[in-house]
Amino acid sequence: MNSFFDKGNQYSAPYAFTTTLLGYNETKLKVLGVLDKANSWVLIFNPAILTKLKSKVTVLDSQCELMSAAQTYLGKPTNSTNPADWKAAKEVILKAKPYWAAFNNQSYIKELTVGNIYVAFGYSNDMYQAQQDAKKAGRKFAINFNLQKEGNTLSIDNLVVLKDAPAQRLGVQIRQLHDGRPVCRRHDQPDGLGQPQRRRGEIR
Repeated sequence: MNSFFDKGNQYSAPYAFTTTLLGYNETKLKVLGVLDKANSWVLIFNPAILTKLKSKVTVLDSQCELMSAAQTYLGKPTNSTNPADWKAAKEVILKAKPYWAAFNNQSYIKELTVGNIYVAFGYSNDMYQAQQDAKKAGRKFAINFNLQKEGNTLSIDNLVVLKDAPAQRLGVQIRQLHDGRPVCRRHDQPDGLGQPQRRRGEIR
């Protein structure tokens, strides 16, 4: 809210957010003895851990998301301008890459749901979907997801009315409707997206 590009939110409103994190097959990780690592980026970057998960891990095919995760794992700022930080993140990724099954943006929900992979680096709403799909299918394993202790990135979707929009008044009314939350609430809850809530600083 109140971002630099729209002070007072006259023309924009955040309506959904998701977090980039790790989803995992809780049952399998427990059997492999690495469930206690699920709250850390070591699960996808530390070769000592990855030896137990070889070819059962997928990561997002996104240089922005992957480099950000590697920087966070190293304790570096994700928006670092220091070339040494970027080089260190690159080296972390190259060391972990041989253990990964794929760079995957498209089918990791399904792969996690059916048990083909044990760990997926992706978005929290996708992990929620995988978790629910596995439950509905009666899988004999549990899918879970959580934040990593080193930190995670947050993505926010904004509804924005363009300055030169031909029906600007209608756009502002739609924005106000979203800001009132009745439409937003129905949209978000079924797919696990978070909902920014301005009132009293709540996040539902």
